[in-house]
Amino acid sequence: FGTPVGNALHTDMAFEASLKIRKKVKELVRDGVIEETRIGLGLHMGDVVTGNIGNEHRKQYSISGSAVIIAFRVEQLNKEFGSDLLITDAVKNRIAPGKIQLTSLGKQTMRGFGSEVEIYRVEA
Repeated sequence: FGTPVGNALHTDMAFEASLKIRKKVKELVRDGVIEETRIGLGLHMGDVVTGNIGNEHRKQYSISGSAVIIAFRVEQLNKEFGSDLLITDAVKNRIAPGKIQLTSLGKQTMRGFGSEVEIYRVEA
């Protein structure tokens, strides 16, 4: 969201997409379309580098940067907290307030960064 063309609503769009993914998986399980499935989504926002990498035989659009790594670390925290959707304070501060209940899980150290990021569980 927000690449390759900037979009002021990129954080809201990513948050809404994560809610839709979570809802769709629950519906598919409820309707017996798929087996019981556990997902873990992690959202963070920040500057990234995007573009095509590779050569003329094989190209791939990729995204990299600290924000991507932190989002991955946040996603992994779902296992520790038994949750399915976690967001950082950076996301919380950019989404429209009052959409859904959030519970602070406190500041978590981001391995490899030596800094802490406040994490919120998005309630069902």
